[in-house]
Amino acid sequence: MQDNNFTFLKREMMMNSLRKNSMALLLVFAANYLIACDHEDESSDTTKPAVTINDDGTTTNGAEYSAIDDMTFYLDHIKYEVKDDYLEVTGFDKERLSGKAEIFSSIHFKGQNYPVTKIKELAFSHCQAMTSIVIPSGIKSIGEYAFLGCNTLTEVIIPPSVETIYGWAFASCRNLKSVTLSEGLTTIQRGAFQGCTSLASVSIPSSVTNIDREVFYECPGLASIRVAKGNPIYDSRNDCNAIIQTSGNKLVVGCQSTTFPESVSSVGDGAFYGCFSLTSITIPSNIKTVGSQIFAGCSNLTSVTLSEGLTNISSGMFNRCSSLTNIIIPEGVMNIGPHAFYECTALISVALPNTLITIGNEAFSDCTALTGILLPDNLTSIGENAFYGCDGLTSVTLPSSLTSIGNRAFPFYCQEIRSYIRNPSKCELTSESFVYAISRLYVPKGTTSLYETCDNWKEFFSITEMDD
Repeated sequence: MQDNNFTFLKREMMMNSLRKNSMALLLVFAANYLIACDHEDESSDTTKPAVTINDDGTTTNGAEYSAIDDMTFYLDHIKYEVKDDYLEVTGFDKERLSGKAEIFSSIHFKGQNYPVTKIKELAFSHCQAMTSIVIPSGIKSIGEYAFLGCNTLTEVIIPPSVETIYGWAFASCRNLKSVTLSEGLTTIQRGAFQGCTSLASVSIPSSVTNIDREVFYECPGLASIRVAKGNPIYDSRNDCNAIIQTSGNKLVVGCQSTTFPESVSSVGDGAFYGCFSLTSITIPSNIKTVGSQIFAGCSNLTSVTLSEGLTNISSGMFNRCSSLTNIIIPEGVMNIGPHAFYECTALISVALPNTLITIGNEAFSDCTALTGILLPDNLTSIGENAFYGCDGLTSVTLPSSLTSIGNRAFPFYCQEIRSYIRNPSKCELTSESFVYAISRLYVPKGTTSLYETCDNWKEFFSITEMDD
């Protein structure tokens, strides 16, 4: 009996010891878990903590405070302004802000806690000493020209709270290599990243539903463009390195690596504008419509292949493509828009289709290397300054189908004009269509009297009949 009691007591003592040890282990585990969670929270907090500005001008975290007036102040050389119940970032101290800059997510000022929700237009414009900027969660919009010309910025992370990036917000940030756009962003306005010449890649979140024109104009380094799956408005189908407007199958933003999916039927305004790194392009036959200025400023573009299917060469389509030497415009094209080949200074050869009806204002203006042009038989209209400045063009032959020639349509040195128009009264000239006083006109046999009695035509220095 005593042995049984002893055994029982011994067992109870062991169980109590185990209970105590288990409780101690549980407390240690709980403490470690809480510490780990605290560290995890600290490591995941990427924004600067809120700060209190005390009455004596000191701050709870040592940030440097400087009052401007009752509603405006500098904090770490960034200017904040009270707007009702929030703060707006409105500028910076041009003499003192340098290196890494951080915007506070909230500030306790004069007894009230203010969230910082906006970066105003021009806030950091042309800040040349700022190397990086931390934009905190809570900022809802970035204003026009907010970081214009900040050439020392290399990376920007846009937090999920930002809904709108306004026009030209990061324009001409020439050393900006990386931009992270977070889910939550809905609108990227016109020219937001225009002239970011070092930008190499961009990923558009699924939340973005409005991309304005010119957003990535003059970004020659851009080689990778992706749209997140699930975006209801845009896509990058077939890994095409482009932004496509899904419902209309329109390619709206391209880059040097873009390929045209067969399902795409049109190209939007300025899709490749200022893509200096683009050297060749083939527009396939599935592309039926092209917007204005789609290749404007592609100064290294040397090879262009246009497939049949196009009916128009759009306004400014190859404007200032200064390395382009020749172009064949396919049959089916009826109109060449204004400024289409303006200042294509290396262009020496242009093949125009028989389907062409109109050549727009300044279409080939200042193509200084162009020495000849064969105008097709169905052409009816040549716009103002269409070939003005093409100083190598010394003679031209006018087809019989022409009905109008605009002011200064041909260059000053184009002084030999051969006209196959049998009834000049049906082709309207202006008093400045040609330099009449020094130009010689050659006309079909038997039409001299018609030309000599017709307004403006009769002003040519000489009118001579051609042999049949």
